[in-house]
Amino acid sequence: MPEISKENVIDKDGMVEARKETVQIAKRIFGEENIY
Repeated sequence: MPEISKENVIDKDGMVEARKETVQIAKRIFGEENIY
């Protein structure tokens, strides 16, 4: 995980959306059984 500086803080909704997108990419790459 990169460090989050105050300048880089994203609002919670933005973080949730980014997380969802990351999970979807990870599922495509690794398969759903490997995602927690």
